[in-house]
Amino acid sequence: MTAAGTDDLQRPADPAVARDLCSVTFSDQPHSLVLVTRSQRSVLEGDSELQQLLDKLRLYQLRATLQLEGLRYGIGDFSVSVARAIQKPLEEFRGIVLDVAYHPLDSLAAADPILQETAAVGANIRVAGAGMEGFGLPERYSLQHAAVQYVQLMVQLLGEGSKQ
Repeated sequence: MTAAGTDDLQRPADPAVARDLCSVTFSDQPHSLVLVTRSQRSVLEGDSELQQLLDKLRLYQLRATLQLEGLRYGIGDFSVSVARAIQKPLEEFRGIVLDVAYHPLDSLAAADPILQETAAVGANIRVAGAGMEGFGLPERYSLQHAAVQYVQLMVQLLGEGSKQ
């Protein structure tokens, strides 16, 4: 991402937008940063220097951090990640996250019936894939899709509400 200068950027008119801003980073892509605002249903992907810009402009204030610590396994066309969700800096356990990806299937619409059926089997399984509409995401699954899903997961695990 490039910008002409910091003077060109304006603070959001609605303070709730800045409060709703979520920053998502991925350990397997350390130079990428994805910003998500649920209220505005917008996603911005940039490099890790974007965080420095936000800090400099004071547009972003850290309120809660959810770190997923675990392992990823490759099984044929599937990748399965199993992680503990830990709220930082309190080191408070918030749940277990199971992330299953079937690589030949890159459309959330096609995967949704399978996910809902799987969630119906478990008593306390939540699917963090619904509610993606309105974000203007591309049809093919991308890092932006993953960021929106992880923000939805964070909201569920931290108990800020269940409406996505």
